[in-house]
Amino acid sequence: MVQIFSQKSKIKFAKSSVNLQFLGTTDEFCRLSPGILIDKIDISGKIVTADAMSMQKDIIKKIRKKGGDFLIGLKANQPSLRYGVEDRLKEHKPLYSYTEGPELGHGIIETRTYGIYDGLGIIADKEKCGGNMTIMEYKAETVRKKTAIHTREKRMYVSSLPTDTPSLGSIARHHGAIGSMHWGLDVNLLPA
Repeated sequence: MVQIFSQKSKIKFAKSSVNLQFLGTTDEFCRLSPGILIDKIDISGKIVTADAMSMQKDIIKKIRKKGGDFLIGLKANQPSLRYGVEDRLKEHKPLYSYTEGPELGHGIIETRTYGIYDGLGIIADKEKCGGNMTIMEYKAETVRKKTAIHTREKRMYVSSLPTDTPSLGSIARHHGAIGSMHWGLDVNLLPA
């Protein structure tokens, strides 16, 4: 199931459920379902945030054609893209970097660091992306206040937004807040 959800108003606008048995593979679901929902709403001037399954040439092209921008997670479901980007980042310095925190919430102290890169020199499959590309590397360090257990996490995102977009990290964090809606497609109703 894929859903369109407004982070600002907490309203679900649309959802699509596809019979995987009919399609035959989850790959077909990943290519078709988000694109079907994008056709249903006006995304012009909006930021579409999506999970890694939406890092598909057709979906990105559709978002751009409809006048929207995107921020899509990079995960190991596309290993050559994810790890290729991660390896290339080692050769580049971020254009911008900033840190948020430490912040205390729900018994966890979290510090987040963001590195913002021009993705056109980093993305191997430029054809898939079709235009302006920004890479965001998100690193979080957390400490559970009660147990003092430390954890580290790293996430990667690809965006059509310019590298100097304010609050790029905040956009990614808001997308993460809908994690309970597996395969969620979040349309931020604020202007891009």
